[in-house]
Amino acid sequence: MIAFLSDTNPMNLASKASVKLAGGLARLLVAAMALCFMTAPLRAVKPETRVLFLNATDPYLPAYLAIDAAMREILAKNATPRFQYFTETLDAQRFALRDFEPELMALLVKKYKALQIDIIVAVTHPALDFVVQHRKELWPDAKILFHSIPAKSLERMTLPEGTEGVVESQKITETVDLAQRMQPDARRLLVVAGVSDYDKNITNDTRRVLAERRNTIETEFLLGLPQTELIERIGREPASTIVLYLAQFRDRDGRPYTPGEVVRAISTVSSAPIYGLFETYLGGGIAGGVLESYKDQGRMVAERLIRLGSGGTIPAVSEVPARCVADALALRKWSLDEHSLPPGCEIRFAERPLWREYPLQVFAALAVVVFQGALIAWMLFERRRRKLAAEQMGRAKVETEQYRENLAHLVRVHAVNDMSAAITHEINQPLVAIKNYALAARRRLAGTVDAAKVEDLLDKIGEQASRAGDVLQSLRTMVKKHEPKNTRIEVGQLVADTLKLVEMESRSANIRFESVISRDLPPIFVDGVQIQQVVLNLIRNAIEAIEEAGITTNVIKVGVSGTAENEIAVSVTDYGPGISPDAATHIFEPFYSTKGAGLGVGLSISRAIIEAHGGRISLAPNLDGGCVFQFTLPIPHKGKLTA
Repeated sequence: MIAFLSDTNPMNLASKASVKLAGGLARLLVAAMALCFMTAPLRAVKPETRVLFLNATDPYLPAYLAIDAAMREILAKNATPRFQYFTETLDAQRFALRDFEPELMALLVKKYKALQIDIIVAVTHPALDFVVQHRKELWPDAKILFHSIPAKSLERMTLPEGTEGVVESQKITETVDLAQRMQPDARRLLVVAGVSDYDKNITNDTRRVLAERRNTIETEFLLGLPQTELIERIGREPASTIVLYLAQFRDRDGRPYTPGEVVRAISTVSSAPIYGLFETYLGGGIAGGVLESYKDQGRMVAERLIRLGSGGTIPAVSEVPARCVADALALRKWSLDEHSLPPGCEIRFAERPLWREYPLQVFAALAVVVFQGALIAWMLFERRRRKLAAEQMGRAKVETEQYRENLAHLVRVHAVNDMSAAITHEINQPLVAIKNYALAARRRLAGTVDAAKVEDLLDKIGEQASRAGDVLQSLRTMVKKHEPKNTRIEVGQLVADTLKLVEMESRSANIRFESVISRDLPPIFVDGVQIQQVVLNLIRNAIEAIEEAGITTNVIKVGVSGTAENEIAVSVTDYGPGISPDAATHIFEPFYSTKGAGLGVGLSISRAIIEAHGGRISLAPNLDGGCVFQFTLPIPHKGKLTA
């Protein structure tokens, strides 16, 4: 006998157990209610529509890729219905489906046994055949939507009720018409195709179309030729032949191809223009054709898929519109006139003018070029204008110099004329002396000859003749017109010579000169005649001022010294009546004179001469009465000079 010993009250245990049980039931009830609330919205959400794409072609065929891209672009823009996509590839265009159909069926049954498919999209004729035959076993409740199937092929099929789709518009008649329009003299038509089921179907449709033209053009079919043989055969055709390429998925030896690679291969060797039925051949070798747009086909399939998923209804079958399209590069290659194309025919790959391809960039570039051209033209014009202005200024400067020199010459002549009495006296004195010395020499020769005395008289005659000659030479230099020319001049000597020239005039006016000329001044390069004219003008002005004022202090001080600015300064100081401050501001202006009979050109010419030599001329009042005229001339050597 087993006894259980416990210090716990049995009633308490029962009570605790009942409490735990009640709590568990409560939690279970809350969980059940929460589950109900959670599953309610799930039941309200429409489940995804499962779509199976059954493709009988190569999934990477350019035509299929173009259709698929356009279709998915439309589907991506629609939030409803929600689709879940599945894809299967039969590749029946290149391989015989019957050779592996049992194995394929077993695989599909296993894959989709527990998965309900709502819509099957059959791509091309073999895929639609497969769906019609095996839908009950694989996808019994699925709706059928097809595309990429010729209308003629559809007519030979018995389709389940509710089947709908988009048929290809293979415009064989229209494409042959286009070829004959482009080559009106052609008498031979060569049709190229493969031997797959698809190839055979399109070939049969072509035979029926061309049967009506047997009397207008010779027709030959090249079917299933291996690519090497086909290239060799096409290469022998003359340029007058029309080549119509249909499709070649498989040759007679069972070798698979994609139609695009075949047309590219034969177009490289063909002298005859090639035409086709499919848009993907453009840019790969055909001159053109009446073609459907794969983008349009993809859009139409997507719209049908959306309506099927939403429960909508539309016409069972619609056809993709086709239009004339030509390749500009191929037309040029085969010397086909694009003006022979029918009105409205689209021309692709045309080499558009740059201004049409990139209008904004071309406009901007042209604007820059025009702006730069205008800027360059303006700069050239401005350069020419400135050059002409500089030439005119140069000519004006030369003319001004000539006028100034002429005027200076006239002033010098006028000055000599004013000094004529003094000059006459200056010349007369040595002439009288010469006469007296000659008479004395004659008397000596008449008596006892004193050779030493006679020789002394002859020397004095020579001195007086030289004196008269110097006066005449100075006058000649002053009066003679000459071209301005800088020569090496000692300014102190030039001033001393000028003082000698006016010495007789100053003596006649009872005026004496006090000159202070530094002897250590370096020679400078100036026009001696012009500088002498300035000195002469300043001295004669001082003489005239003293004469008119009748002043007793008849002294004119002339100084020549160096300055701290590396210049030579020449000053003329008089003790005349001076010049008023108002007159001093205008004294160097042309035609301004403080003398009633003055021309007012002497000082203006003097200023022009000094400034032309890089110097300055100025007027300052004399503290003891009168005024001080001073001009400076630069020394072209480094170093400083002091007075």
